[in-house]
Amino acid sequence: MQSAVSGQRPECSCNQSSGVTGAVFISSLSCFAESDQDFIVLIPNSQIDKMAVLSVLPKEYGCVIFTGLSSCVLLGYLTIKVKNARKEYGVEYPAMYSDEHNVFNCVQRSHQNTLEYYPSFLFFLMVSGLRHPRAASSLGCVWVLSRFVYAHGYSTGDPKKRNRGAFGVPAILGLMGLTAYTALAQLEVV
Repeated sequence: MQSAVSGQRPECSCNQSSGVTGAVFISSLSCFAESDQDFIVLIPNSQIDKMAVLSVLPKEYGCVIFTGLSSCVLLGYLTIKVKNARKEYGVEYPAMYSDEHNVFNCVQRSHQNTLEYYPSFLFFLMVSGLRHPRAASSLGCVWVLSRFVYAHGYSTGDPKKRNRGAFGVPAILGLMGLTAYTALAQLEVV
């Protein structure tokens, strides 16, 4: 067997006899080994670059990372809006909503609704970006922009104005579809 890094046969003491196909073994002192039915790749610790994982990602995956970063900016913006609305309407913690101020409730709901979708969005973005980074990043940017529009409309106190951000629904569905396609391609079904 040859090392994937140096092309030479490595000296390594990894446990290779587990019998589990596709298992990953890490030995803190020796090496990293990944086994599959047809091959075993051994990489001595001295040759593992801390950024090696990033080197196997498509170059355009940087766009996916920036899209994820822009979504963090969105969450920060919505958090500040809720904080300011709490001050303006006198809604103290731990109260989530106000019985007296509908506008505060709308600001809070725009933030809360975004948080409800956020884990799924990140999962779809990061996974679909592995095979389709440009499409995933584009759809992700549309979703982030739609959440800004959604929050702005909702924050007026008229809940119907949140529908202005509905153009993000096809974007999140597109990310979901790309994620499903990525899974099928990984399983070599498509």
